[in-house]
Amino acid sequence: MAKTEDYYQILGLRSNASMEDIKQAYRDLVNVWHPDRFSHNPRLQEKAQEKLKEINIAFEKLRAYLLAGYGQEIQAESEYRESDTYQPSPNYEQSFLLFDSAHIFSEGLGAVKIREKWGFIDKTGEVIIYPRFDETWGFSEGLAAVRNHGKSGFIDKTGNYVITPEFDFSGSFFEGLARIQIGGKYGYVDKKGEIAVKPVFDEIPGNFYDGVARIKIEGKYGYIDKEGNIVIYPQFYNADHFYEGMAAVEIDFKYGFIDKTGRIVIKPQFCNYTRVSEGLIRITVLNSKSGYKDGYIDKTGKMIIKRQFDGAERFSEGLATVILNKKFGYINKTGKVVIKPQFDAAWNFHEGLAGVEINGKCGFVDKTGSIVIGLQKFEIPWGICFDIERRRLEDSGFFEGCVLVTVGGKYGFLNKTGRFIGKPAK
Repeated sequence: MAKTEDYYQILGLRSNASMEDIKQAYRDLVNVWHPDRFSHNPRLQEKAQEKLKEINIAFEKLRAYLLAGYGQEIQAESEYRESDTYQPSPNYEQSFLLFDSAHIFSEGLGAVKIREKWGFIDKTGEVIIYPRFDETWGFSEGLAAVRNHGKSGFIDKTGNYVITPEFDFSGSFFEGLARIQIGGKYGYVDKKGEIAVKPVFDEIPGNFYDGVARIKIEGKYGYIDKEGNIVIYPQFYNADHFYEGMAAVEIDFKYGFIDKTGRIVIKPQFCNYTRVSEGLIRITVLNSKSGYKDGYIDKTGKMIIKRQFDGAERFSEGLATVILNKKFGYINKTGKVVIKPQFDAAWNFHEGLAGVEINGKCGFVDKTGSIVIGLQKFEIPWGICFDIERRRLEDSGFFEGCVLVTVGGKYGFLNKTGRFIGKPAK
């Protein structure tokens, strides 16, 4: 059983080392022992993984020890194993059907919450990274932002820290950069953990899309590039991310679209919109006779599908969800109804399937409208995301062969046969 002094020794420190000493020692040792340095020699790489795991445990324990105000002697916990893949104990099962919370699968792993802690499972339901984090958003570009003891950092798919948890907030990586917060200010880091854009923003900025990120200064929105230079001066009351070279902005309570130079390419005239998707934009216009109606324009602002729907969503895999006579159905890009409105609720298509609801039961249909996963007593969450302002924020559906559903307040994953992945905990 490891003691506090053992953890100091692992990091090569004396027992009176400060938090800054511990952080610096941790960074140095991660650079020395990172497994990527030994990719040419599998035997040494395996030893490096074991060493890095020991370093990570020591760092987490000492940080928790100092934050707790030099509390009781640290005890080694059973969840830290020699293998990166969790080995079961009498009080813990490897696989579950349902979890306290979960995020969609990304890059082969799904984030799940078990007994107040977050970890990761694979698509068989096996626990790959033991639940020991207070918060996570999931993997993006090979790394996952995690939070413990009030500080955030980044882990790799072995569960080892590759960027020290020293931020007040950290988001997922997009286009090589991730948002972080230090001392109440927001900026960005690269995958080495080095500051790429200095923390100077008072309000949380957006993720990078198309090489630019949305920022807010003195109540107005604008955009910066990856060096932190302002490329579109903050001037809009509201603004969205760039997609397909265009971003929606609000001027005088109406929405229009700008290009990456900041030039208005579609004048503000709409009450609502969805982002550009597959070359089309869903827009909402108020008509004095018919009320609010949805239609679709192209990237030049030309009306492609006339305003006629009581509700509509963006296009996904060639089809879009629409509402007619209080029922949900699907249209194609010519505006033709291809799955007649018959559902009480419907979601976007992903991987060839879309979620639907009839009489309080949910299932999944293919692009002909045929039910391929029968109606059952589960729910499909309306908004599944694993990072603030993630591209999938409004999406619920199949990602990487699995879909996240809820049953009685618990979360689980179905595969395309309609079965829950994993096995029940005993």
